[in-house]
Amino acid sequence: MIKWSYLALIIGLLLGQGAFSQVQSGDPMQRFLLHFKERDFNGFYQSYSPDLAKKVTLEQSSDFMGDMLQSFGDITHLKPLDWQNSNTLIYEVHFEAGDALIFGFRINEQKQIDYFQVFTLPEVGQNQDFLQADYTQIITQGLDSLVNNSQVSFALINKQEVTFLDVRSKAGKLVFSPGNNKIYPILNLSDVLTNTLLAKAITDKEITLGKTANHYYDFNFNNDLSLNLIALSNQRTSLPILPEEIFQENLKKGDSSGAFYKEDLEKYLKDYIHQDTANAQVYSYLNGAIISQVLQKHYKKDYQELLRENILEPYGMHHTFVGVPNKKRRVVFNNDQRAFIALNQNDAFIPSIGLYSTTQDLAKFIQAQFIERDQVLSFSRKPTAIISSNILASTAWKIEQTYYNENYIYFNTGLSSSFVNMMVFDPVSQCGVVILSNVNNSKNQQELFALANALMIKLLYNS
Repeated sequence: MIKWSYLALIIGLLLGQGAFSQVQSGDPMQRFLLHFKERDFNGFYQSYSPDLAKKVTLEQSSDFMGDMLQSFGDITHLKPLDWQNSNTLIYEVHFEAGDALIFGFRINEQKQIDYFQVFTLPEVGQNQDFLQADYTQIITQGLDSLVNNSQVSFALINKQEVTFLDVRSKAGKLVFSPGNNKIYPILNLSDVLTNTLLAKAITDKEITLGKTANHYYDFNFNNDLSLNLIALSNQRTSLPILPEEIFQENLKKGDSSGAFYKEDLEKYLKDYIHQDTANAQVYSYLNGAIISQVLQKHYKKDYQELLRENILEPYGMHHTFVGVPNKKRRVVFNNDQRAFIALNQNDAFIPSIGLYSTTQDLAKFIQAQFIERDQVLSFSRKPTAIISSNILASTAWKIEQTYYNENYIYFNTGLSSSFVNMMVFDPVSQCGVVILSNVNNSKNQQELFALANALMIKLLYNS
């Protein structure tokens, strides 16, 4: 039986237009059923659009279907899931072996399959032991190969109740302890708080919804590029990940620190900023840096003061820090125990990746999302962009319609090669998960993503 580890497959093929003459109509799931039943893997292959041609070969596509048949047997029954629209179709598919998978299709105007994704289904409904298991059992199964010395801290939120757990891998075993005061670099989750500051400025009518960042500078941006503040907050600006031109300039001056200060940001905006349309989906550290500088210019206050007055104090987040805190004993180091993320407090990237926090503080911030009358947090969750067929973006969050929950799930992540952090919640059911970790192994990182889903399902089941 498959456990809830997360798998995804995107497969495609290159075909001439004439190859689709007999398969351009009909539900793609029905096509899959027909070809799977008849073992006609080549026939299903011909349903794919040319846009996916460069992804994989016919041999890879056939191997995928063959492996599925060998592992699970024939399909016994299926049911469409709620997240359906004119070009996106998602099904729960059951097999002879007793397993179930989620099939997702996106079709183009010619009824060709543009996108095909397969997920393993968490063992909800299949394995009642999973739903009856306690959190330590679920975590133990989900992190059964955690690298030695790795640390993971959890906050499991069910309305006003929060379960805190610290986990450490020692000599091949997981050691659990209650705790909520370990301090981690939260990396990109810093953006969540910075963008909530922007949401407050808009809600308070300090800044208008359609305002551009350009308004706050006394010079034109390079190539007269205009940057809308909402687009900066939802990462739809297509800006480069990092300001490499400034780093190169500083290197020539003998500065190899990688620091990026206010003056560097303004020089970059004036002389170098550009859109990297080839990587439009890529996260950029520049977005949060620009938003923060705009807010500081508008309010004539520094970032630390704005964060304290508008986020940390109102929501009781007394263990969240701008830059490296003095309480080094509680700070979680990289897995190699030698170094941790450390930015100078004046670095322009602090608002994007430089905050430190605890599961206790981030759990408080999630619980505040459950308060309907909080107009700032409500605005921060309103969709402002479409990322994909089932994921939207708001000022502060990504929003997903999942197969395991009728409500929207809000989430964001903070990632590096040495840390993996996640916040996931459903404000309607009032459940959420915070995961902070110094996991630096790619397999363990994927396990943490799967574990976040599994823990959310457990919380929703118990709510």
